[in-house]
Amino acid sequence: MGLIGSMRPKQWIKNLLVFAAPAAAGVLDEPDQLARTSVTFLAFGLVAGAMYIVNDLIDRERDAHHPTKRNRPIPSGRVSVTAAVVAAMVALGLGGAMVLVWVNAAVLLLLMGYVANTLVYSVVGKHEPVIDVVQVSIGFVLRAVGGALAVDVPISEWFAIVVMFGALLMVVGKRASEVKALEGSADSRPILDRYSPLFLHHLHAVSTTGMLLAYSLWAFETAEQATSTFPWFELSIVPIVVAILRYGYAIDAGSAQAPEDALFADRVLLAAAAVWAGLFFGGMYG
Repeated sequence: MGLIGSMRPKQWIKNLLVFAAPAAAGVLDEPDQLARTSVTFLAFGLVAGAMYIVNDLIDRERDAHHPTKRNRPIPSGRVSVTAAVVAAMVALGLGGAMVLVWVNAAVLLLLMGYVANTLVYSVVGKHEPVIDVVQVSIGFVLRAVGGALAVDVPISEWFAIVVMFGALLMVVGKRASEVKALEGSADSRPILDRYSPLFLHHLHAVSTTGMLLAYSLWAFETAEQATSTFPWFELSIVPIVVAILRYGYAIDAGSAQAPEDALFADRVLLAAAAVWAGLFFGGMYG
């Protein structure tokens, strides 16, 4: 159980982004395409899990003195360094083999890029303001690109921009909530001390504006190509606006330190996400 916990399966919800491009292309109703996307999702889970282990190994001595992180399996000593290294290698090998055998070599290369980006982040990037949020955002973008490569569909320019700014919004929100929650605390990470609330507010405004504008343009562009006369995509802008504003409310309250927790803890945010999903899939497959 310790090794599984070190891979943080709770955060694998982020890997659902691999379904975004296939869903937007309308191919998830094809069994073979759904299977390829699902394998890519599982592979990203294994590879991301391995990277969480590597990150905990790098930070194990510092995390051992942290009030909450010291309870993680690796910093606490419940999982040995040797066992953690072996588990990470096995997860990486299995994830890579899965996409090579059942998907394609392009996704394998992308996974290697994801590993490289994450390693640079763990060693250098997370200690540099702006660079850290950009690198984490890149990880989200690579997930979305991986889904497109898995089923060999193009990603529209507006869709790519939506993913980029959406990822940036999530990461900036996480940082802003962390800064607010740890304000004045001696346990604050050094990188958080280098972010001012005003600068994070600026990043939040930029990412929110970019995502809303890009999504609206994508929705209207997609609606023009749709066969249905019902305004599925145009209407989907409404719950997106509600969700983003509600997420901003969670950021201001300091409760977005874990975006996945913020989603499930806020009924309005969860309802907005459900309505958006209904409209989106209604437009794609209705």
